[in-house]
Amino acid sequence: YMIRQEETPWHTRATVVFDDRSAGHDGIGDAGSFERVVEATASIVDLYHRSGYTYRLAGASASGLPAAKGSPHFNRALDLLATVRTSATDTAGTDALVARLLEIDAATAGEGTLAVVTGSLSPEAAMAITRCGRRFRQTIVVTFPSHRFAALTTKARWAGEEAVRDVVKLLARGGAHAIVLGPEESLLSGWDSLTRSASSANRSPAGVAETRAGS
Repeated sequence: YMIRQEETPWHTRATVVFDDRSAGHDGIGDAGSFERVVEATASIVDLYHRSGYTYRLAGASASGLPAAKGSPHFNRALDLLATVRTSATDTAGTDALVARLLEIDAATAGEGTLAVVTGSLSPEAAMAITRCGRRFRQTIVVTFPSHRFAALTTKARWAGEEAVRDVVKLLARGGAHAIVLGPEESLLSGWDSLTRSASSANRSPAGVAETRAGS
């Protein structure tokens, strides 16, 4: 007897992590960073679906969906994103996003792409992303810093931007590609910029050469 076991090539597998921590976001409703994270995650999931990827979807707190592909999986992913809410729950005093990334690092043998869509990103979370990125061919981070969505003083906004620059430097040193967006900036424009940068290095992030993420 012979058993045929189908295997998915590692380079067409992806893990998508979205930030559902209440502490990582600011702004209200459609004008908030959390709503932008959900929209961007849906666009990336749509990208992988149309590219034929097998992908896992996980929140910082929400358990998400195991790796699969096809229309039923895509519809389940959209249903999850349509109903997900922010959570204040951390794990044993650890930032929930950091805990999720450590879990992925421990459980992943090797995949094509890690995509993290987040609100504000701490240096600890950035370091966890770079450590986790060792398991992946490429790592992409889309961040909507919460201070850009809040009513803050000019001084506080400058401090927020300095923190973002420090985090982006940490990610870059770890080989991660980062897209930083504000309230009026589209994912498409940032993704196109990332594509051009990756093309100059002969690397096409997450199948963007064939399909582009939505706005």
